[in-house]
Amino acid sequence: MSLVWLPPHHAGKRVAGAWLAVLAALLGSAAWLASTLSGTPLVGYDDANVFFVYARNVLDGHGFVFNAGGERVEGFTSPLWLLICTAAQAITPRFEILLFAINVAGVSAALWWLHRFIGESAFAKASARQAQSGGRGNEFAAA
Repeated sequence: MSLVWLPPHHAGKRVAGAWLAVLAALLGSAAWLASTLSGTPLVGYDDANVFFVYARNVLDGHGFVFNAGGERVEGFTSPLWLLICTAAQAITPRFEILLFAINVAGVSAALWWLHRFIGESAFAKASARQAQSGGRGNEFAAA
């Protein structure tokens, strides 16, 4: 008995895309719910706050420091993300929303790439095996 029925041809890609969309919607909803229920403002948790402080100090002309007038140490983990945070703070006072949108776009792009990668390999092979077996065999036995 088959665990998953994959329709012939390219229907497997549609099924995978639908599952990825459902997963993204559930994860996004869970993140929104957790943020809403926590009742905390959008100022950043833990590492996010470190990036925001560094970005604010860069914009204020203090350079890459956590404390204005303090030692110049690299207390952040990603120079590229720090530059993105700095640009977002320069563009809008509500930079958290812009950064959230950038994150959603990045995760969406990664999921799209993953869908293409999986769709062109595993699901295509599983669909071919299912078509050869008439849809009655175990698609994952030969994987």
